[in-house]
Amino acid sequence: MKIAMIGHKDFPSRSGGVEVVVYELSTRLAARGHEVTVYNRGRQKGHNAYLEQNVRVKRIFTFKKQILNAMVYSFLATFDTIFHDFDVIHYHAIGPSVPLFLAKLFGKHTVCTVHGLNWRSDKWGGFASFYLRLGEKVAARFADEVIVLSEEEKQYFLQKYNRDSILIHNAVERITPVPCNVIREKYGLEKDSYILYVGRISPEKGPQDLLEAYQKLRLQERLVLA
Repeated sequence: MKIAMIGHKDFPSRSGGVEVVVYELSTRLAARGHEVTVYNRGRQKGHNAYLEQNVRVKRIFTFKKQILNAMVYSFLATFDTIFHDFDVIHYHAIGPSVPLFLAKLFGKHTVCTVHGLNWRSDKWGGFASFYLRLGEKVAARFADEVIVLSEEEKQYFLQKYNRDSILIHNAVERITPVPCNVIREKYGLEKDSYILYVGRISPEKGPQDLLEAYQKLRLQERLVLA
């Protein structure tokens, strides 16, 4: 099967959740014998098409300006996929999914993974928020399959768009434990002596709720936000 992926920033990269999912999914599919092409954002001199772990990588031109970056990139990447014989075009995140309808017009099988309802974030407002909501609507209406990461998102698409989706939780790869020397020596943290929050510190992630609960409970364990 020939599969294209659109929506991440760079490959290989672990700079964000979307990038991690694209990396893990594409390399595993390639290892199973599928032909996978991922579209990176932004062209670089002499480094715009290469092979990485049996995954084909193509860099697509886009503007550096944040409001135009994902929009221009996703449309140009979609146009490129239209003229190749991909069996599936897999869009990651709702913003880059706006041109998904064009792929459908040309008979492509499409999948959209919703990595979050980004318009909820205070980071996006005005046109950006509108564009994210548009991508959500396009995915709900035109994608052959919609994948969500949480039960909340599954219920959201069902109630708002009457659209059934596939719930696939993000997995965590098993790793070999290593001694925690750095956090012990630098921060004085011992095993079972702290509560750890790892994530973006913004309202939609709820760290303020964690702080309030921690203050009310008056626990002996330290609270660590990373």
